[in-house]
Amino acid sequence: MAALTVPDDPASHYSSLARALGAIDQTGPEQLATGALRHDLRWFATQQRALEAMSARWLAELDRRERDAADDDLRGCTAWLRGELRLTSNAAYSQLRTARALDGELRLTAGALRRGEIGAHRS
Repeated sequence: MAALTVPDDPASHYSSLARALGAIDQTGPEQLATGALRHDLRWFATQQRALEAMSARWLAELDRRERDAADDDLRGCTAWLRGELRLTSNAAYSQLRTARALDGELRLTAGALRRGEIGAHRS
């Protein structure tokens, strides 16, 4: 099996998604009917929840890899979250704790979050 290579710009995997979001944003809400605004807001919430679930899954995997390689199982991921994503210590720890829980005892909850049925605040 060939090793996965990381492109120079990892975001290039998501360029079509970024373009689609840019087009939605550029069109704006001003010309939409009230019902369409409500529909779009529900859709946005569903997508946001799915991204939160995916982000937690990715974070749990990063955490698992860093725990296997490091002595301190919290310092690696929380330090990265603080430095790269500019989170406070409390927010970084909270995200990591949530990601671990969704990857473990809350797997059913993670599925509901991925489907947009619940928000992260309810997980």
